[in-house]
Amino acid sequence: MTVQEAQIFLKLEENWDFDDVMDTKESFLFEHKSFFLSKAPIQKMFDSRLKKIFSLKDALDVLKFDFNYEFEQQEINFENSESILGTFQNYNSVKQKLKFSILNSQNPLEIHYLVSQLIKLEKNYAENWFVDNCWEETTLVSKELDPMGILKAIKEYEISDGKTFDDLKNNRNNPSEILISEMKRLSLLSKKY
Repeated sequence: MTVQEAQIFLKLEENWDFDDVMDTKESFLFEHKSFFLSKAPIQKMFDSRLKKIFSLKDALDVLKFDFNYEFEQQEINFENSESILGTFQNYNSVKQKLKFSILNSQNPLEIHYLVSQLIKLEKNYAENWFVDNCWEETTLVSKELDPMGILKAIKEYEISDGKTFDDLKNNRNNPSEILISEMKRLSLLSKKY
């Protein structure tokens, strides 16, 4: 990337200064973080924006801004539980921590890393729900279901002695429609995305 390309990428006026670049960087990160935090974490949906995060870093480097990109890379610690409820709670706990870290970061490389971890978490979680050929092509992978509705349905399912993903996959104890919908959505995500 050249200086001119960096200026175009950052939409800087001709006589830009340090404050202009910092304002543009903050706006850019705010827009992209808002996208990452409001959408279902799907690799194909996030790829182009993740590339733009790297382009932001390149533009800042070309314009010779001394920005410290160092951060601590921590792998996600998502653990499956023997129960649907335990797995759901572990997943949401890790997801909220990642989202909070993304929200608070101003480092493009850290944001890229954290979003990649969020996508990895989603894929790992989706594998629990996977049932081959249980979805329809009309299933919307990008439309996350209400987590409180899912939590309520899981708790109700546990009352009927449906505790594990095997119970759910084998349609034991009459799972609710929201659990079936979530299984279809996450099975499709796991298979195709």
